Amino acid sequence: MSSLRSDSRDKRVDSADEMEEDASEDEVESPGQDRSQSGNHQRDRRRNGCSRTLKGLSGLPNLGNTCYLNAPVQVLVHTPSFAGFFVDCADFIPPRLEVGNSRAITQRRMVHSLADIVYQVWDEGLKVASPHNFVRDVLDLNPDYRGLGQQDAQEFLRRTLDVLHEELQESTPSPENGNAESKSKETHRHEKRLHNSIVLDIFAGVLISEVKCNHCGKVSVTEEPVLDQSISIPSKKARQRLLSAHKNYRASDCLLQYYEPEHLTGNDKYKCEHCDQFRDCTKKLSLLKPPEVLTLHLKRFRYESLFGNNMGTKISEHIQFPIKGLDMRPFIKENAIYDLLAVIEHRGALHGGHYIAYIRNNSDGKWFEFNDSQVNTISGADVSCRNILNYSHFHLSLIFLSFLHT
Repeated sequence: MSSLRSDSRDKRVDSADEMEEDASEDEVESPGQDRSQSGNHQRDRRRNGCSRTLKGLSGLPNLGNTCYLNAPVQVLVHTPSFAGFFVDCADFIPPRLEVGNSRAITQRRMVHSLADIVYQVWDEGLKVASPHNFVRDVLDLNPDYRGLGQQDAQEFLRRTLDVLHEELQESTPSPENGNAESKSKETHRHEKRLHNSIVLDIFAGVLISEVKCNHCGKVSVTEEPVLDQSISIPSKKARQRLLSAHKNYRASDCLLQYYEPEHLTGNDKYKCEHCDQFRDCTKKLSLLKPPEVLTLHLKRFRYESLFGNNMGTKISEHIQFPIKGLDMRPFIKENAIYDLLAVIEHRGALHGGHYIAYIRNNSDGKWFEFNDSQVNTISGADVSCRNILNYSHFHLSLIFLSFLHT
């Protein structure tokens, strides 16, 4: 047993008799698949995932409106390569900080607290795992999360992944030998790798923005790594413009609108580098690099100004989503087909509600409902027809898809 795991386990704030330690009746296989290792390179080991048969599934208790936290954490814990990193590659997790500024110490501590949750779920197989330390660290890093107010799951996930990326970045020493030219090339390569992490390996895609000047034809291209894509639910008028022939809203409608070319005119004119003037332009987005896990955020809340006040409403249209075979080839510069890995749903209205995660088990394809401390099996029919997609009071909020190589 590594020192990381025992250290985290010894420092839990809850006692052993505060949570049930009976293993779940439905044990699942390892979060990853058996894969051959390629040398001792850090990337090879990190991407191998868990190679042992471990336990699951564990609930997470609600510690005071913390469902916004529990649901995304369950998705992370049950993403095979992410869980595999913490279980089998603990030596790549930097040690705790004893000195430094308080935020740096807390960020590092949060990584270890999350590692402990992964350990509880996959090594100990607790019926209910303890997120107390992790919640403490999240609240210390995000004072606006304190209290019993409603929080947003997507915002929490993004903040958490930012911290994990910062703490788990690779570091490679600069080259010491060679001529100046080779040093420059090597330094550039190492600087690129310096910003890599297990978070980017799994969740990051590269979004390309191409802006074409309608006057001279000059195309300006920018690339940006993205951990998720926030897609709007199109209005009925927008669906007609997109020529959607489906009666019900589909994920393809949202994606078509997100990647639809945008005409930049009027106050939105773009300054063309070639013309050196603001010109009418056409902007087009595409995804260059298909991430291992594609995260789509459905914008469920709309804010409008009414009589000087910002009024918020929840968009309640149902979005049909394929369990298997989402074809992203129209939007990605590579062939990419995705299967549904997990969804997070928001039940309720704008100022109050509850988050629940539905996650597919990687080993046998079974689906499970994670509702705080309760974990239940659900049938594939319920996933595709009722519980996730079409119940009137259920609304998809976050969608996670696993990449299938084509």
